Amino acid sequence: MRKTAFVRIISCLLCILMSLGLMVSCSKEKYDIGEDGTPIIPPSEDDLRVVMTIDGYEITYDIYRYFFLNYKAQYDGGNSSVWNDPEIGEELRAAHSETVLESIKGLVAMQKLATKADLTLESKVIQNVVTSSVLEMYNIAENDISKYKAELAAQNLTDRVYRYITGVFELQSRSYLLSGDSGIVDLRDETVLAAINNEDEFACVKQILIRNDEGDDKEENYRRAQYALQRIENGELFEVVMKDMGEDKDLKNQSDGYYFTHYEYLEEFEEATFALEIGEISDIVETEVGYSIIKRYPKDEEYIQKHYSDLKNSYSLASYYRAEDEIMAALPAPVYGDIYTLLTIENVK
Repeated sequence: MRKTAFVRIISCLLCILMSLGLMVSCSKEKYDIGEDGTPIIPPSEDDLRVVMTIDGYEITYDIYRYFFLNYKAQYDGGNSSVWNDPEIGEELRAAHSETVLESIKGLVAMQKLATKADLTLESKVIQNVVTSSVLEMYNIAENDISKYKAELAAQNLTDRVYRYITGVFELQSRSYLLSGDSGIVDLRDETVLAAINNEDEFACVKQILIRNDEGDDKEENYRRAQYALQRIENGELFEVVMKDMGEDKDLKNQSDGYYFTHYEYLEEFEEATFALEIGEISDIVETEVGYSIIKRYPKDEEYIQKHYSDLKNSYSLASYYRAEDEIMAALPAPVYGDIYTLLTIENVK
């Protein structure tokens, strides 16, 4: 159930599939090669049009297009007719626009927070990583610029956008690693321990999980979850039902339960957990994994001492994400360029 560090709504889009066997053959294009060995591919004038400016950060068309098209594909699943559906089309368009904007604001927040660690996209350490990443892709593309561009285009990327997003995520990664020294996160032991012992910040839980694996009958799985909950309501111990019906393999191998803080688990699971008092049991909680029934437990001091390093890392990451979210929330409204109103589901290609 745990989310991987740095995997949030934006990073799931940065997934470049280097399957050259799927590519069509391309005629070679002529471009210069920079001193760093990477191709020099100038952006078009259209790509450099400013769609919006957020707190001084300009978002150009090529960056906006990347998020716009990738989220469009996620929302419609390849069925473009849903955008004009009289029942859901308008709502879908609004949700799509909001998701695109939130992702872009996330990029801005990452950059602003990184400045507290004295890091920017122009920092040499960031540019070295960007260059290395581009070189790796370019080499996989057999040093053929046409193939390299085709691989990027398959993900709605250009060379410039790939460099930009790679740089932003390296900013996030490095500023997080420096967050204690830079003052972004207070990592003094007394602060960390106070957070771990705060029931609003850290929780200990166990769950009865009924998984929704591919090919499963979700309705049948839900009925199984209902049966598990009914057994508990009829007086059976949570732990007995969990052992009998639970499908969380991790819990079968340890008896301590899960200790976690915010930003670590799936949102629905987290919200249900922190709404519980110690000893309380949730209703059925649906997540992308399946159906969970959650019980919250008191934290064990011996466990905290034994696993303090891991818990401190969880606190550090959650505090960093919270700092990011605070910056996002404080961002001024975007100032839109003239092009913005022209960008619709129908004409962004």
